[in-house]
Amino acid sequence: MSPYVNKFGYWDNGLSKFISTHLNNSDEKSIFLDIGANQGLVTLQIINGCNDLTKIDFILIEPVLKFFTNLQKNFRASNSIASYELLNFGLGRVSNPRAYTYTSKRNSTSTQHLDLTFDPNNKLSINEIVIVSVSQFIVSYLGTKTYSRLVVKSDTDGDDLEIFDCFVNSTVRAKISLYILEVVTTAILKADLDIFVKNCCSFNNWLLILRNGEELKDKQKIRNILESERNYVGDLYLSS
Repeated sequence: MSPYVNKFGYWDNGLSKFISTHLNNSDEKSIFLDIGANQGLVTLQIINGCNDLTKIDFILIEPVLKFFTNLQKNFRASNSIASYELLNFGLGRVSNPRAYTYTSKRNSTSTQHLDLTFDPNNKLSINEIVIVSVSQFIVSYLGTKTYSRLVVKSDTDGDDLEIFDCFVNSTVRAKISLYILEVVTTAILKADLDIFVKNCCSFNNWLLILRNGEELKDKQKIRNILESERNYVGDLYLSS
């Protein structure tokens, strides 16, 4: 990540522009939720692209302490007038006060799933983290706010499908206008594919962006990739 940012000055610029445009297209009160915020660069780019920050609350979740520390520093340095909360825990189906994540020593990535890492064991460090259940998070953090739309970006390197399932089957589903999640096909078990597709079907519009830049909107073609492609990583955009 760092070499790319140093060279080009941004990270996931297309993703950031898509979200800020979506947020700009409504005058309703919105919450943008960044799950797996890392060091906050994507959200800071989104903030820079928003026309009216008074109508948006930003919530950033990052469980790894060293990334979270940089997240805090980056937001302090930005002097942003945006309303934001920075939360040092991860999300999951159930709460766990003592979970672990594997962090790459060569770049700013982490995952709770050793089989999804690209690094050998000697290039990983283990970090203790806290997991808060999605249901608890909704009650404690979203339940105290007044808003009409919820926009979610989820990039956790492995747990996105589980978190997505929890949100789609929660009390806030009707407010989700856009949900973007990382899809790792090696993490999708055959038994879970039908459940995932059913959850996706609660959204009208699908867009899968492949790593080569190709975009797919046909739902059957997207399902075929999820079902047959191994070691595929991409971003799935779902909107109402």
